[in-house]
Amino acid sequence: MRINSLKINNLRVIESAKIEPGPALNLFQGHNGAGKTTILEALAILSRGRSFRSGQVSAQIGPHGDTYTLLCDIESDSKQAHRMGIERSRSAWKARRDGQDVGQLTELSERLPVVSMHPENYSLVSGPPEARRRYLDWGVFHVKQGFLEDWRRYSRALEQRNAALRQGAPMRVIDSMTPMLASLASKIDEARGAETSQLSSRLEMLLPRLSDSIPAVRVDYQAGWPGESFENALSERLDLDRDRGWTSVGPQRAELVFRSDGKLARDIFSRGEQKLLYVALNLAQAERMAESGQRPVLLIDDLASEFDGEHLERVVERCLSFSFQTWVTGTDTTTFARRQAGDARMFHVKHGEVTAA
Repeated sequence: MRINSLKINNLRVIESAKIEPGPALNLFQGHNGAGKTTILEALAILSRGRSFRSGQVSAQIGPHGDTYTLLCDIESDSKQAHRMGIERSRSAWKARRDGQDVGQLTELSERLPVVSMHPENYSLVSGPPEARRRYLDWGVFHVKQGFLEDWRRYSRALEQRNAALRQGAPMRVIDSMTPMLASLASKIDEARGAETSQLSSRLEMLLPRLSDSIPAVRVDYQAGWPGESFENALSERLDLDRDRGWTSVGPQRAELVFRSDGKLARDIFSRGEQKLLYVALNLAQAERMAESGQRPVLLIDDLASEFDGEHLERVVERCLSFSFQTWVTGTDTTTFARRQAGDARMFHVKHGEVTAA
């Protein structure tokens, strides 16, 4: 899949911009604060419905109105053309795909798979488990049909059980919810476990190609409950759950664990090694998505400031070897652009204005 054009209006410092990227490597160069990251943020919002940057929606809206709008034209791997856009205010959003209103932002996600790498998320390895679950579920969503609906149904059932726990509902009411919860939890757990196995195998092959020194890493998926049976875990925790007013076990408590030589990577890896592992995990996910028939767009924000030239070169060469359309930002991409002159398209970003070099 590739993006043929991207239009941005009133997103942070960018008042208005139209970008027509090349099919392979696209480099965006400019000083800090110029608006480079905002370009990648626009694509992330179109793809995932939310920014990868922290802060409220109000911080995303620029000074030239009460909303921002994003529009892009894309071409699938099967050469089908699609147009999608989103308009967002502080309290509401509306989106369209191929001229039709959409009710769920996942309708955009299905057409615009994006894998993004940026400094704010380098804590994937050592940070809280919620980020690792989101990372895993984003990949499963794109490779496992029906996963999203299973997750939505489970979430609704979980909300109902939590409400019953808070309200002190009779035991028979709470027990009646267990079969549906257990069935959906099993489907989610199976899909996540299968994808984790695939990611671990690909990571084993990928890491040595990105670095000559980083140790091997194994990825393990831990279900969000002890033992084999989710129903037994619910029963054993029932008194605790009633006291707390919420369900303490389930897929919402699952964990993705990275180990090297039997030890947790977060405990023994340096900061640089953790960053490289983060990049490798995202590349592994992108390659898995490509295998399923959905080749994503890769967004790499300010990678040159985090890695030396050799590692940066290896990362981008890996992207291009899979024919991913790749968007890279940096304060100075001149040297890198010369090395990739045959594949790269260069853009300059200054004070929110984007011009093609």
